[in-house]
Amino acid sequence: MAEPIHVVLILGQAVSPRLAKSLAKEAFVVGVDAGAFYCLEHGIAMEEAIGDFDSVSPSGLALLKDSGTKIIELPVMKDDTDTEYALKRFENALTVTVVGGLQGKRVEHLVANLLLLDVYPYASFIDDNSFVTLLKAGQQRVFAKKDYRFLSVFPLQDSLLKSDGLLYSYPDKPLPKGARVGISNEFVSAEATLEVVSGKALVILSEDDPKF
Repeated sequence: MAEPIHVVLILGQAVSPRLAKSLAKEAFVVGVDAGAFYCLEHGIAMEEAIGDFDSVSPSGLALLKDSGTKIIELPVMKDDTDTEYALKRFENALTVTVVGGLQGKRVEHLVANLLLLDVYPYASFIDDNSFVTLLKAGQQRVFAKKDYRFLSVFPLQDSLLKSDGLLYSYPDKPLPKGARVGISNEFVSAEATLEVVSGKALVILSEDDPKF
């Protein structure tokens, strides 16, 4: 298989079909575990389905196998999560976007997914409410406000940050690892530029909570 340039891994949890379909356009699409059945349900073409499929019913797995999709079935007893196995397969891709994995009842899966970005920084996670990525020393990125209000930064090491287009500026000295002062910064323009001069940091774009 030639190395795909843009890969979309669809997990499917708490993601609208509209978002999943828009991201799947002109990408190499992989349904991961229950995300493969999600793709079948919503008419999203896949190149591959990967997982142990313990989250798919026997009838759903039968439909998946009858669909003609290439299936890579993993053992249930393994060291890697299904998502990590998929990320390893595409380490030479230009971009890997994971659709889903930020919601649901299994909070341990959320933590595991966020920690994956420290190991596979070429990936990012997205759902209808949030976008999560990681920036390392020397990297600069422009983030579009679009549907987001907040941009939060969580240093995974002591990190010196510079920004433009955000309400609060970062100090001229590194933020210590685990600092919370970078949470809920706000856009003041249509775009914001964030640079990690040193260290590395998790970056989360999110919508506002509903008002009651």
